[in-house]
Amino acid sequence: MKRVESTISTTSTTPSVLSQNNPDLPSVKDLYSPTVSPEDLYSYSLKLLILEYINEPRFRVSKSGSLNQRQHLYTRPGDMNNGRITRLGSGGNDIIKEDKNDDGTALMVLKKKLESYLNKVTINQISISNQNYRRSLMKYYNDYYLNPTLRKTMNEIKRPEDMIVYFSKTASSQLTKFQSGNFQNELYGQISKFIFLLIELANASKASSLFIARLNDYESSLKNRSQPLHSKRNSVYQTSNKLSVDDKPYISGASKNVPTFRIEQITHSSYFSELFGVDPLILQQDIAKMSKLVSNDQYCRELRQLHTSIKNDEGPLRNTEFSSDDDYESWKLYLLNEMVIVFEKYESRSVNAGKSSETFNILPKNPRDVFTALMVKVFEKDCNYQSTSLNLTQDALFFLSKFSKYWMVDYYSTLASIIYTSMNLTVLGDEEINIPLTENLFSMIDLKILNRDIYKNTSIWNDRDQKQWIINMLQTEKRCMNSLDNLLSGLFSNTKPKFSPVLSFYYSQVEIDPAILMFKKYTHFTNKNDIRRLKKTIFKSAELYYISLLDTIPKDKGLEIQHIQDVGEKILQCIKDIQKRYTKPLLDKINISFIAADMLIAAYATDFPSMMKRVEKYYKINNDESIAPVNALELYSLLKELRDVYMQVQSKHRFPFDLESMFYKYMRNITKEITKNVKSVIITSLKNERWQRINDKTPFSHSVLDIFKMVNESIDLINNLGWENFYQLATTFTLILKAFSDDIKIYSQSTLKLIQTDLRQSSFNALKKAMEDHTLEDRIMGSDVKDKKKWTFHEMKKALKSEPEKRAIPPAFEYREGTCVMLNDLETMIKMVNELDEKIGPETISQEIEKGKASSGLKDKKLMDLEEPLKQVYSVRVVEAKDIRGYGKDGTSNASVSLRCSTKQRESGMTGVVPKTTNPVWDEEFEIDLPFNSTSNLTFNVWHHSSSRLKAFTGDDICGRATLILDPKHFTDDGFPNSRTLDLDTQGQLFVQISLETEKYDALFSFGRSYRFLSRSRDRAVELVVGKFSSYVAYSISRQTLQSICGNAQHLHPTDDNIYDAIVPLFDYLNSNLTILATQLTDELLIMVMLKAWFSILKTADNLLLPQLSIAKNKLALTKNSIWKHDTATLPGYGRALTIKEVEIVFNWLDALCIDFFYNNGEGPPLQDLKNKDYQKLLLIPAFYDKSSIELKKEVQRLTPSYYKYIEKKYRDNNPNIVVSRKLTSVERRKTIMKDSFRKTREQLDREAPDGSIDTLERDSELLDIILRILIAKNETDFVYQHLHERKLKRKVIAITSIADKVSKGHRVKYKK
Repeated sequence: MKRVESTISTTSTTPSVLSQNNPDLPSVKDLYSPTVSPEDLYSYSLKLLILEYINEPRFRVSKSGSLNQRQHLYTRPGDMNNGRITRLGSGGNDIIKEDKNDDGTALMVLKKKLESYLNKVTINQISISNQNYRRSLMKYYNDYYLNPTLRKTMNEIKRPEDMIVYFSKTASSQLTKFQSGNFQNELYGQISKFIFLLIELANASKASSLFIARLNDYESSLKNRSQPLHSKRNSVYQTSNKLSVDDKPYISGASKNVPTFRIEQITHSSYFSELFGVDPLILQQDIAKMSKLVSNDQYCRELRQLHTSIKNDEGPLRNTEFSSDDDYESWKLYLLNEMVIVFEKYESRSVNAGKSSETFNILPKNPRDVFTALMVKVFEKDCNYQSTSLNLTQDALFFLSKFSKYWMVDYYSTLASIIYTSMNLTVLGDEEINIPLTENLFSMIDLKILNRDIYKNTSIWNDRDQKQWIINMLQTEKRCMNSLDNLLSGLFSNTKPKFSPVLSFYYSQVEIDPAILMFKKYTHFTNKNDIRRLKKTIFKSAELYYISLLDTIPKDKGLEIQHIQDVGEKILQCIKDIQKRYTKPLLDKINISFIAADMLIAAYATDFPSMMKRVEKYYKINNDESIAPVNALELYSLLKELRDVYMQVQSKHRFPFDLESMFYKYMRNITKEITKNVKSVIITSLKNERWQRINDKTPFSHSVLDIFKMVNESIDLINNLGWENFYQLATTFTLILKAFSDDIKIYSQSTLKLIQTDLRQSSFNALKKAMEDHTLEDRIMGSDVKDKKKWTFHEMKKALKSEPEKRAIPPAFEYREGTCVMLNDLETMIKMVNELDEKIGPETISQEIEKGKASSGLKDKKLMDLEEPLKQVYSVRVVEAKDIRGYGKDGTSNASVSLRCSTKQRESGMTGVVPKTTNPVWDEEFEIDLPFNSTSNLTFNVWHHSSSRLKAFTGDDICGRATLILDPKHFTDDGFPNSRTLDLDTQGQLFVQISLETEKYDALFSFGRSYRFLSRSRDRAVELVVGKFSSYVAYSISRQTLQSICGNAQHLHPTDDNIYDAIVPLFDYLNSNLTILATQLTDELLIMVMLKAWFSILKTADNLLLPQLSIAKNKLALTKNSIWKHDTATLPGYGRALTIKEVEIVFNWLDALCIDFFYNNGEGPPLQDLKNKDYQKLLLIPAFYDKSSIELKKEVQRLTPSYYKYIEKKYRDNNPNIVVSRKLTSVERRKTIMKDSFRKTREQLDREAPDGSIDTLERDSELLDIILRILIAKNETDFVYQHLHERKLKRKVIAITSIADKVSKGHRVKYKK
């Protein structure tokens, strides 16, 4: 048999009422409202009341041994064999098993029960209406239970009759003290009540029938010996203080042991009258009429008919309504067994009322319906809708217990279903769940009716009871849903609703019920309608809450942005509170916070644009200004958080408006403020800067911290907004970085000028002091030195071997602390730029800008709405000059170059001074900004700086002047250098390189420019610092020093010590200067200064060892006398050639300086940086210096093809407009702004720069130049000139060929002469 199908459709009157196809389930009221008429209910109930009355013990005719002479009882299979349900005690159905206990055990249990009862009377838990009787009970309890001596007497009692005797004594003594009324009647009345109390307690303690019969017999014998003192007996658990009519002595003239049917004698008649609302007089009349129809025989006859129909399987329940035959037989045997017990009870009674009838007068035709109607009345009377507990009176329990048994509806599943139904039809009939009362009901049903585990499994009940139970459970579930719905309506109140009581009840009582689980499983029943209803309630509550928030916003000109923000903050906080309070979905299906957030945020976001327009309008009217960007962006942050929440709860829909587009104008405004603030901070820092270290561990000044604090805070401010339009975010960062780049130029140039000023002032002070004492030459020629083989930077080296006359060491340059701090600032800012690079990611920013340009088709200026137009940046590199006018006595000049731009009408820069040369090499860069597509004349002035003491009066001399037009049409706009050779107006040529880059609205460009500004200023500052001791370097590595140890005629033969001692003063001088710098500069800068000093030494040595190739270009200035023929002729701008011995001495000096001083066992710069390409190139000189001119010319012929291949390779790999030299590799590539923009590229170029490896063609090219210079020293200038001329022509041919090849391949080429 299929349980579910039979459960779904049990009766023909309600087919498929629980099927899935009918989602609107019928209510308990629809299906189980009683149909019995009030008259029939009254009649059936009154008959049973009369039947119970006529069978009371007082009317019983006692027969010896009748209790033991029972008929054979039907037994129920299983655990029903050992006992039977006999009655419902107080509070519900008590299961009492008729065990074969002896009298001793029963008496002991009775004593304990009595003690518990008396204790409750003492503490007023049980009320006794008769105060005399109450005093007797309390005295009895005090004497025989609380008194240790008399308690032993109580424990030794062997018969219940003795307990009655002791009570009689106690009651008599109490009545004697407090005598009132008839003593005899009062005493017998108390004894009668006490006996009845014992009978009730014996029943509750499951005493045997024989034991209870003894008490009944004792009561009967007491009545026979006394006057009739019939009174209503107080229930063991009665709690009413009201005196009833039965509490008074009843004196009647009727014969004893015969029912009088008087209403005051009928137990529970008063309750019955109130229950049915019948006047006692009418009730008395009805009892008189009904008594004629009620008899034991009549009831037994009707019961036997029912007994027969059940035995014949024609009872109220059929086999098909049970899950198995065994379950059906259990039900059947239970009812038959109960009937046998009733037969035994009523058929043995001699007291009867009316006569038997052939019709059914006592048992209703539909006992379930009648009992339901009766229980409805009982519950309506004893309970109310506000009740929190099920406190049924003793009268109510009597009707529940007795009537269910008389009408044979006390089978556990039937009785539980009817009780549940009756409660749902009455006090539980409210729309919402009454949790305490419902839990009390379930507790009573579980403890009193379903008091065995097998009974609680509702899934195995018979179909009719199970269906009724399921309908009731679904009704309870619906009330739970209604309660949740009502609670959800207060979701946005100050006190959040608590769902846990309802949910706890629902999951512990309804959801886990076996019948409900089975029903939902097989019918696929869902509560989707309830879920939908609860969601609508949440939505509606959120809607009302949102409307209440809108009511707080002013509707006039008083509206401000803060009002809108307040609404948003309240919405966000409300959502957070709900999410925090309700972490789990309601009913595992309803995410309360999601629904609330969806509605509130969607409504707020939909209304926001119009509200914002009103705010902007009122701001203009009231303040004639726009909303402050900070306030607007604070509101943006709030909306962004709301949007994030919205996208979590509503992933399928977009946010109602484009948040970033609406607030971008405020982002732009705050960006403009930031750019202004960056410039203001830099200018203020420069004005207030004292150029002091922050502390001993921090070598830079406060200005660095202030500037980068401002920049980082600005970037963090933008980042923290969480802007999700990456293109707009990229434009914002680009604006900030551009402003930062422009302002870094101010800082770096200002710092460099201050460094130059400091160094000039220090030089002036030193010169002034020298003039007061001696000339520099005098000081150099008169000091003592000592020998020492190893030198450090931290102490003076004075361990030199003394000789009579040695050169004095000039004092160390007095570098000011501010100079070193400024240099540290530049170095630190470079590091911070790199850190900013890592933080902000300029590559990603540039990519987003390019995407935006591609999608919008806008140009930089239009795209960024710049207030200032973009500029074009010219990088001017002053490389060198050839054959300039010599103003010195020796025909040389102390040369420098100044640059002046006609557009700016001021000096744009000035190189350092290269002393005593006509072929100075500066290799310095300057930057000039011009408006886009504008032109300007750039004038180069070559100056001679006199070392005369009268310089202050005579000034500097002009060696020559040249002009170059800066026109973007004449230069390639790619950042790579374009070489230019400018003829000076006097004599000689100036070689420069011009690179052009147009400013870009690009983060990479801004970073590259910032890095270049700072690195150029730092490098220039390092050169200036090193330049302060370069003059002594030039003097120490000079012909004069060589002459001092070799003699004028090379007649001396210096030892190794002599050679070493000659360079020791330079050791000490360098050491003293570096020691001062080491106390102020960072380690990185100190290494940089040392490498620059080393480069100066190599350059000085190179100029000393060989003449420059430029000398051969002016044949008229050269003599043709060879020094190898002991001719004393010299080369203009160079002097005489060195001997091999002198060359060896120079290289000994270089080796000593490199290893002993600079490297110094690893404390100085790395050896690979010291032995760089320049050093390696010098090492080629000794290998060819002693060769003859013929051999050298052959080498020239051998190397020339390799040189041309090298030129072709360079023209093929590089722009043909760039000078072809070693510097066209990584050194030149890093000069462009965009190359400087990539931090990783800069690091790679830094790794490439010190790389000492060069290819064979480049090495051959350098060797060729060395050999040509040696030939010049050997007076082979004609040969060298001719070779250089041919090489120049060949290079032109190669250049033209390269250009033609590129053009043929479709490349766009600008060739500049």
